[in-house]
Order: sequence, then structure tokens, then C-alpha cells
Amino acid sequence: MNNIRSRAVEIIDVELICV
Repeated sequence: MNNIRSRAVEIIDVELICV
């Protein structure tokens, strides 16, 4: 379950950087 949260955080980070 922690892996899913880690991946979600990574995706959000990338999206924030992209924006």
C-alpha cells in the first residue's frame, strides 16, 4: 500500500514541476 502512495506523490510532484 505504501508503494501506491509513493507513486502518487511522485506523479503529483512531476505534475507540479510541469506546471
